[in-house]
Amino acid sequence: NIGFQYSGTPKPVFSDVSFTIQPKQKIALVGESGSGKTTLCKLLLKMLPFQKGDIQISDVNFKNIKTEDWQKQVSWISQNPYLFHDSIRENLLIAKRDATEQEIQSAVEKAFLHDVLDERPDGLETIVGERGARFSGGQAQRIALARVFLKDSPIIVLDEPTSNLDPM
Repeated sequence: NIGFQYSGTPKPVFSDVSFTIQPKQKIALVGESGSGKTTLCKLLLKMLPFQKGDIQISDVNFKNIKTEDWQKQVSWISQNPYLFHDSIRENLLIAKRDATEQEIQSAVEKAFLHDVLDERPDGLETIVGERGARFSGGQAQRIALARVFLKDSPIIVLDEPTSNLDPM
């Protein structure tokens, strides 16, 4: 059971939360805005310190896993993904510096980013602008999804990653 309360707030964001995730299992946390979904994601990413309870990862206490080791095993997409003022290619390569062209193309296809690239004369070399300013929210989300697919980590945490996607 885990719980979390931001300092200076009168009540916990959540308390007595307990669940088990099996390998290869997909789960979804659903709740109202402000119910603690993003906070729970940040706890799972080691972006916030635990206050109460434990998480076990393959019988290892989560607190005993080094943050840098854990973050190599996890990919995350937030509601508003961060894109650097660089090319789409460089924004993808953040996930895997030594990626092959075939791996990049596979990630682009999985994220349905190829349509976006076809609209741009510079394709993968298109500069995204500061925080992705030259792209719609949905296009920025697709770049972030392609980055996750390229990293190919065993654990993926998605914090409403499709909130800005346009319907296909």
